[in-house]
Amino acid sequence: SRRTRRIENISKQRQKYPSVLLKVIEISDIIIQVLDARFFKEMRNEEIEEIIKKQKKQIIYVLNKADLIEKENIKKYELEKIKPFVFTSCSKRSGIKDLRDKIKQLAKSVKKSPENKYDRIQIGVIGYPNTGKSSLINLLIGKMSDGVGSEAGYTRGMQKIRLTKDLLLL
Repeated sequence: SRRTRRIENISKQRQKYPSVLLKVIEISDIIIQVLDARFFKEMRNEEIEEIIKKQKKQIIYVLNKADLIEKENIKKYELEKIKPFVFTSCSKRSGIKDLRDKIKQLAKSVKKSPENKYDRIQIGVIGYPNTGKSSLINLLIGKMSDGVGSEAGYTRGMQKIRLTKDLLLL
């Protein structure tokens, strides 16, 4: 089935998670993990989440492509495992205000890391290919800053993009 093929592809991508990911986690104060809402359980990388927690970083789970699912069919206990979370849909432009509010809320509790040379809070955006990371960034900042493409790995490496004068997206 298509679902099985997608899940197998997710498993293959998991092994290819680039080393830039660890750098993003290291220098970020808050991590946004973008998950495809249709397969969010399979897309979670608990090994990476452990690294984030060990480094005492804040994490926001973004369930993107939420327009493609019935939210009420998701079991409550599954959502309990990924708090705080936000449902978004880049194609429908929904959930972005909720995400901005969640970022601002967490940013208030961030203790600046000594490695942070800037006065800005740095927010890392991570996730597997084709989860909508670039589209989400573009909606957050309100313009096309990041290229988007349907093929896996269209956007590579790390880019720094100003969200506000106090918040920097990685």
